[in-house]
Amino acid sequence: MRGARFAVAIPLAIAASLGLTAAAATCEASCGNAGATLTGRWTVTISTERGPFDTTWTLEEREDGTLTGETEGRRTPAEIEDGWVREDRFGFNVTREFQEEQFTVTYTGTFTDEVIEGRWSARAGRFGNDFRGVRARGEQE
Repeated sequence: MRGARFAVAIPLAIAASLGLTAAAATCEASCGNAGATLTGRWTVTISTERGPFDTTWTLEEREDGTLTGETEGRRTPAEIEDGWVREDRFGFNVTREFQEEQFTVTYTGTFTDEVIEGRWSARAGRFGNDFRGVRARGEQE
């Protein structure tokens, strides 16, 4: 039992000396997300009450934790706003227009180096569903 405590305590002590939280260190060791990045092109299927549709997201994850890029799909391309990345989680907004009314769609989710998934919501949460995508072929960073 004592050896098991050292096996956890030593990596956590090293992580603390690097300024990482225990949760981040544990995830880096066990989540399989070490070194994963959102930067690149993703083919994403958006689920809606009217059925799924495919989009392409071109994302850039910056060193300061911001996420920028563009989404393309059924409607005109939309620039990502207020994007962020924290460990294996991310979020961003896009502004859309429907019947001359502008509204914000919010996307939040998790990612690995090959899969991106989460939920979207719009109009104060009245609409929303899941999304799931994979890195576009030849886009491994």
